[in-house]
Amino acid sequence: METLEKVAKLILDSDILIVGAGAGMSADSGLKTYATISSSPYFEQHNLTYRDVASPDCLSKNPSQYYAWVGGNHNTFTRTDPHEEYAILQRLKQRYFSNPSLDERIGELMKEKQLRQFDSSQPLPGAFFVYTTNVDSYFLKTGVRPHELCQDHGSYKYFQCSGLRRSPDVPEFKTFEGPCDKTLYEVPPKFRFDVDWETMTSGDGLPLVGVDGDPVWNLNRPLCPRCKKALRPNVYQFGGQCFIPNQTESANWLNFLEAVKASVQRDSTKVLLLEIGVGLRVPKIRTAFESLARTLTPGHCHLVRVNPDFPD
Repeated sequence: METLEKVAKLILDSDILIVGAGAGMSADSGLKTYATISSSPYFEQHNLTYRDVASPDCLSKNPSQYYAWVGGNHNTFTRTDPHEEYAILQRLKQRYFSNPSLDERIGELMKEKQLRQFDSSQPLPGAFFVYTTNVDSYFLKTGVRPHELCQDHGSYKYFQCSGLRRSPDVPEFKTFEGPCDKTLYEVPPKFRFDVDWETMTSGDGLPLVGVDGDPVWNLNRPLCPRCKKALRPNVYQFGGQCFIPNQTESANWLNFLEAVKASVQRDSTKVLLLEIGVGLRVPKIRTAFESLARTLTPGHCHLVRVNPDFPD
């Protein structure tokens, strides 16, 4: 109870809330984590880990297994509802971190301090931001606005060219040569892959639910409309060099951080870093938040870590 009271006081005393969300945030909605996936029956029987299927190599060597993995994830993300914590964060934002004058100030500082070029005519973040490595787009589902969010590892909401070798002058030993372009293809809301999660197989014909007449979304293994090679989720994959980062989200995040630093220094703004469900397998957010807490003026930034397994 004492800890909760301290956190409540930090919320009341802070001007800016920055949320960092890892796999534990998704797990509370019933989604699988790296550990639970690797311990599932199919993975144990075939001596596989998460890294074996969440990689471009699996796409090139075993496309049936790859799209079973991809399709199973997509279907799960679309049919599962985000848990209550997402709504709680929205209520916190609306009640304590909706300050028009501070929002305007952060926008001004972003334009002044920009590290990465961005379109300043578009909406800019204010006193609230979410930085996540989760790829389920649940924050967008629950009301976080696109300019308040950086999905650092991408999202299953979009697919991209996989970058499979397509040019005759590329050496045969080179499996990937990079995406043919940087177009991202949004998956239609009703689309569902036809997969067998128990055997980790997928057919190369029609999807379970497709879009009639659509050249991309009427195939169970969608193809890039430009080069006719495989599409893959626009997410970071182990050992892959073809991931296309969302430049708008990245620019907003980096410029927002510079604006926050300037606001703390010039205006004595107080910042709360709320880290939720970030473990040690993918510690990127943990490392970033610890670094930010050390960088900002002492007494003007506090880090709250919500993780019963790895509290320190």
